Amino acid sequence: MVSREDAVRLHEDGFLVLPRLLGSSAIEEVRALLDPLFASFDRLPTGVRRDLAGATGASLRPRSAEIERPSRLEQRLRGTDVFRRCQAVARALCGPSVGYSFDHAIYKSPFNQAETPWHQDQAYTGHRRLLQTCHFWIPLQPVTIESGCMQFIRGSHAAGLRTHGRRPDGHVRVVEHAEDERAVACPLPLGGVTIHHPLTLHYTGARLDSPLRPLGALRQAAPGHRPREDGVVGRRAPMTSRPQPDAGSVAAFLAFYEWARQEPLYIILGAQGSGTNLLVRLLARVYGMSVMRDQSLVLKTAARVPAPASPQSVARAFATLGSHIAPSALARRTRRRLLHRDDQLAGIDRVFPMARVDSATDLAMFVHAYRAFPGRARLMGVKSDDIWAHADDLPRVHPNRRIILLTRDPR
Repeated sequence: MVSREDAVRLHEDGFLVLPRLLGSSAIEEVRALLDPLFASFDRLPTGVRRDLAGATGASLRPRSAEIERPSRLEQRLRGTDVFRRCQAVARALCGPSVGYSFDHAIYKSPFNQAETPWHQDQAYTGHRRLLQTCHFWIPLQPVTIESGCMQFIRGSHAAGLRTHGRRPDGHVRVVEHAEDERAVACPLPLGGVTIHHPLTLHYTGARLDSPLRPLGALRQAAPGHRPREDGVVGRRAPMTSRPQPDAGSVAAFLAFYEWARQEPLYIILGAQGSGTNLLVRLLARVYGMSVMRDQSLVLKTAARVPAPASPQSVARAFATLGSHIAPSALARRTRRRLLHRDDQLAGIDRVFPMARVDSATDLAMFVHAYRAFPGRARLMGVKSDDIWAHADDLPRVHPNRRIILLTRDPR
């Protein structure tokens, strides 16, 4: 259904095109359930319907009619092949714990002269909740540039959340200065879908053709979010044990690791009593940062990898880490530096042979990325009381680092 290359492409580009995911019968099944909802659009509760093109007057037909969570109004949508296949793809790309998060449907009238401007879906929640989701765009007909196909800016998700304005109706968000000359248009045949990251800039143009067909969007929540029974995404408590990786989650992790190799590691330093433990909790809660507390074990072990590194030296260093991640009973009683209490590292030995780990930096970031992956943490850090003793190793092991230094107020 999807390959490892697809997972890598989604994480690197911020979007993925699957031109033949769904069959025509699956599309027709969804269309037959959505059409009656749009036929009675004016009679739906006001809280679930709006015209994305702005107010048009009570007597005028909406130009871009939107229904939020149509699967609540027509629960048979949840049992369709479209829902099932999208969930299967999401699990293959993001791991087996993903679940439904949100859906909406839009009915664009012909020649509507109403574009959906450049925006990021994250803008609808802002910084208060970092989305850990993948978003499916599912047209129920073939789409071209003239009929308003999806367009993306490749790699825009890596730049974080942009400043958004609002249209006069107060709902639609818009980035005023998107780099639209870099836009990648994604026309699709019947049954094609696009998938994108919540921070990827995207746009659909005004409809310049005449066929009347709805389109749907479905959001699947990754393991860092938990779908409640009502479909609202909630925060999930930290995992106490990590499931063994399967083929789909391995492919998704490898793509995540390729992204993480380019990211900085935040190193949290401070004197005793300066508040580093409190800061770690705040960073994890507010920003979703994955912070490892390992008494500098990863740094020390990676520093033993020579430069230039050989595959054998990297493998030996990882084996040393492995003895601390999964120690014997005697080692558990006698060793001071152990990682076995961090269950987020369970199964790392199965994934290591498949990853591209070519240096001391790669080895350290591989471990940090593996720990961060279940929550798709966009920030990774380390807090170790004795990291001062190994400060000379930091430039070589973590050349791309950010230091957070806390000092005590002498007053």
